[in-house]
Amino acid sequence: MAGKTAPKPPPLPLEIAERVNRLATTHGRIIMVMSGVFALIAALQHRTPTAIAALLAFGAGASEWQGAKHLREGRASGVSWMVAGELALLVVILAYSAWMMTHFNYHEFITQIPQWQQDKLFDDLRAQGATEAEIPDLFRVLNAMVYGVLSFVSVFYQGGFALYYHRRRGPITVAMTQLPNSR
Repeated sequence: MAGKTAPKPPPLPLEIAERVNRLATTHGRIIMVMSGVFALIAALQHRTPTAIAALLAFGAGASEWQGAKHLREGRASGVSWMVAGELALLVVILAYSAWMMTHFNYHEFITQIPQWQQDKLFDDLRAQGATEAEIPDLFRVLNAMVYGVLSFVSVFYQGGFALYYHRRRGPITVAMTQLPNSR
């Protein structure tokens, strides 16, 4: 049996709890920082739906972070907070994407692009055979595609996180019962 190494044993429940705690703490903080910045930018630009969505996403990140805090305090109920945070963030992303798909404003969108880029963009579109009347519809389709992809990816990403936390509930519960200060 030379050259073969013994298979690595599965991680202990306490190790699993520590990993989940580190992940949830980091992920929750990242969500809170990013969504907080986006909420501030959206509010400064008077984009109410975007600011509201960013604040709701901040709350979802805070829920995940709160779950990690519960784990650090020895409470297995933190897993429920983390799962709820991920599912809440998924709902926020899907609702915001649906809003953006159904409330696309071509004229507001196009005014955000500098004039020199607009000119180049329109020249390129015309060279591809697009007429002036088709250009707003092309941007509507592009907008729908972007938010559709965001929604699709979010279902797997946020749903994957929620499933990851949920599947570790058992070992985390075992780990919390082994701690001297568990609740």
